[in-house]
Amino acid sequence: MLKGEDLFKGRKYGPDDKNGIDIDRCGLPILTAEKGKKLHCSFTAEADWEQAMCIYSVVNGTLTKVAERGTYKPRRNLDDWVSPINESDQPVDYYITAWHKKGSPSADKPWYQNEMGSIRSDPYNSWGSEDSPSDPLTDDYNDIVIHFQTL
Repeated sequence: MLKGEDLFKGRKYGPDDKNGIDIDRCGLPILTAEKGKKLHCSFTAEADWEQAMCIYSVVNGTLTKVAERGTYKPRRNLDDWVSPINESDQPVDYYITAWHKKGSPSADKPWYQNEMGSIRSDPYNSWGSEDSPSDPLTDDYNDIVIHFQTL
């Protein structure tokens, strides 16, 4: 398995494929589908700014964007995403990234990567993001959230 830095090095990722990813800052969450399993992901958001979340699969060392969700329609929505059943003999890893624009939606504004944190809520596990982190004890990590379960 390639390290995250090697997968992303020299490539552009994020909403609209316009951003380089800051691996060191975020510690990207990785979801894994074992052989015969799939992931079911749903999304929620509570933020004033435009938010987006991107999911990348890693198969045989190749990173591919498989889903992009977010708060600004019609470009993005918060519809559920279900991965294909993993029919390979190896686990399939999915990297999760979260992004925001400072202010209302605008094609002219740049995307910034959100800090992410783990949230536990039954029956799903969740990774949430914070677009303006200030204090780990008070940040709610609910600006855009992915809730996931393995089926």
